[in-house]
Amino acid sequence: GITTVTNATTLITPELSTRIYFPFGVTDLQPTDLEKLIEVQSFLEMHPDYDINIFAKNDNFGNQMINDRLGEKRAQTVRNSLLKRGVKANRLHISGIIATSTQSTSNQMSRWVEFQPTLRQAIFQP
Repeated sequence: GITTVTNATTLITPELSTRIYFPFGVTDLQPTDLEKLIEVQSFLEMHPDYDINIFAKNDNFGNQMINDRLGEKRAQTVRNSLLKRGVKANRLHISGIIATSTQSTSNQMSRWVEFQPTLRQAIFQP
């Protein structure tokens, strides 16, 4: 007879490849970034079981401590803008700074905020 039955499930995390790029020394969003905020908000509406971790990426031009502060402020600006659009605070988590490139560049393509979906923790009550 059958002695063991197993059930394997593979969970595929939906992707969110949206990035918001920033000019050198700037932490404010540009009017063109509204479309990207709408993409993130729509993602959360379509995937209620997911939260978003917000990461900032800096360039390697200038003082690293200043760059890290700029990255944190950019991530906070994006989070605040999503909150103003009605996204719940408990679904948005600022998760830190992505390691900088070893190249010294002030290219705008080297400074961005990106979003990583994470499955929400289920709380089961007996």
